[in-house]
Amino acid sequence: MFIDNTCSIYAHRPFTCRSYDCRIFAATGLPAGDDRPLISQQACRWKFDLPTPQDHKLFSAVHAAATFLHTNGECFPEGFVPRNSTQQAVLAVKVYPAFLDIAQASETSENTDQNQD
Repeated sequence: MFIDNTCSIYAHRPFTCRSYDCRIFAATGLPAGDDRPLISQQACRWKFDLPTPQDHKLFSAVHAAATFLHTNGECFPEGFVPRNSTQQAVLAVKVYPAFLDIAQASETSENTDQNQD
């Protein structure tokens, strides 16, 4: 029902669409899962406007949290990091503040590297 980059049934959308936001995958960089190819396809189409440096910092922190949880889940106690990608994405959104300094350090390093080129 996504026509011309807009939802054609927004006012009458199903409950699932009202309660499930596939943008979480675009925000975290996590895949929706092999069993959800249409959601993954749609999530790849989402682009976010990040007009301020603070927006970039927050977006980078969410990505850093998701990447860390996804690649290091086995380092945590059993059940802390969910196996389900949706739940991993939700957890990343909850814990991203812990990654704000990492995101800022990464951006500073990237900017320094670009200036040296």
